[in-house]
Amino acid sequence: SLEGQSNPYTATLTPESGRWQFGAANGVFSGSSHAWASIGNHIHSFWLLSPLIDLDANANMLSVDLAITRPTGNMVPMTPDAQDNTIIKVLISADYGATWTSLQSWKHEMGYTDLESLTPAGTTRSYNLSAYANQDILIGFYMECTDPDDAANRIHIDNFNVTSFDPTLPPTAVTVSEVAGHS
Repeated sequence: SLEGQSNPYTATLTPESGRWQFGAANGVFSGSSHAWASIGNHIHSFWLLSPLIDLDANANMLSVDLAITRPTGNMVPMTPDAQDNTIIKVLISADYGATWTSLQSWKHEMGYTDLESLTPAGTTRSYNLSAYANQDILIGFYMECTDPDDAANRIHIDNFNVTSFDPTLPPTAVTVSEVAGHS
């Protein structure tokens, strides 16, 4: 679900345009309800914003599941065209949205893409927010298309969580697997 822990309350993401929809789409995230929006086919930009999040003094981590698909069919990979000019960003603001800092961005422009690192199956992305301890923050997801002839793609967002942890405490569990011998 799109509801996640933020300090000290549960948050729901809010679309800042009518382009974002909430529900199951394209078989992504095992068919669970999530936020998704189509980008491409015309020039536009739009945001999906968190509510104001009050970070505490501990280390804080944002984790979110992101996926990209074609707008039709289940789990169909993105097919960039040579004309695509698409940008997707995860941003943070510590001044109520007056300025934004990029946590990560992906783009596809004129044959170059790193959007393909986002897959139809989805990947969890994590961002260290410790630099923003004791501050109120906003998290924004920004999408932009600057070419009206772009191929359409669909971005999917789920499991938005901001968690706090004390970095001075030792781990409570450590798992090690596939340990090989050494010489």
